[in-house]
Amino acid sequence: SVNDVNDPPTAVVLISLGIPETSPIGMVIGTLSTVDSDIGQSHSYIVRPIVNISDSAMFGIRGNELILLTAVDYETEDSWPVLIQTTDSGTPPLSHQNVVFVKILDVNEAPCEIQIDFNTTIKEHPAPGTEVANFTIVDEDINQTHTCWITNGYENFVLVNATITAE
Repeated sequence: SVNDVNDPPTAVVLISLGIPETSPIGMVIGTLSTVDSDIGQSHSYIVRPIVNISDSAMFGIRGNELILLTAVDYETEDSWPVLIQTTDSGTPPLSHQNVVFVKILDVNEAPCEIQIDFNTTIKEHPAPGTEVANFTIVDEDINQTHTCWITNGYENFVLVNATITAE
């Protein structure tokens, strides 16, 4: 007679298309499954730290779902490695752990600041074309173009590229 013994799981798989960087805390990132030659066993999951404790604090487990526990930012990191441990329901329970990757999807965020650098001295009635100030748009999303205009009440000025000039 052959006695079947519990074999350890061999892989953890994350099924996910990624999450937008503006995802709320608690959002389901994807579904976890386990590769295990022992058919019919159930599996539990935990997130393990890769480098330090804060790594495991970013993601959590709810049943077989990987969930988001903190805000993520595509411009900081577009993919996060997550170490997942799976444990089977066999006797004795056996475990396996491997890294899965959570893809962070870029979302267009509004520019966060306009920085204006005024020239130090400007005559009271500058001649048309006199440079009054230079400005920079601060935007987390790189390689984007921006459209700017001068609002009502400032008709004596015109925008040329990133320069404000007298009209």
